[in-house]
Amino acid sequence: MKQKTFTCTYYTDPGHGWFKVKRSVLHNLDIADQITSYSYQRGEYVYLEEDYDAFLLHQKLNEQGTTLVTKRKHTDNDSRIRSYERYKPFDVVDIPTLAFSEYQRDADTAIEGSHAA
Repeated sequence: MKQKTFTCTYYTDPGHGWFKVKRSVLHNLDIADQITSYSYQRGEYVYLEEDYDAFLLHQKLNEQGTTLVTKRKHTDNDSRIRSYERYKPFDVVDIPTLAFSEYQRDADTAIEGSHAA
């Protein structure tokens, strides 16, 4: 039986390192809400800090019988990853008050209608 592998890029600078993975991978492994704000995000990618967050990824992959393979890219300067937005497990979307009010009104009408029957 062929060994399953998962490959990601491991970026390092003189002070730290990050594993680049797609956000969907974190959701598929059910760890998106366990990643710390020491990781970063940009677009569809999350840059997992090398200590706790990358270890969590490694651990979950091992549980599934998958080997983590990394391709290392090092810079002698501060990595640009440090300038990315801090990781948040879910994108927060503001729901306009008017839309909520209309939804609540429709729900109230539906409840009132069920009592009339």
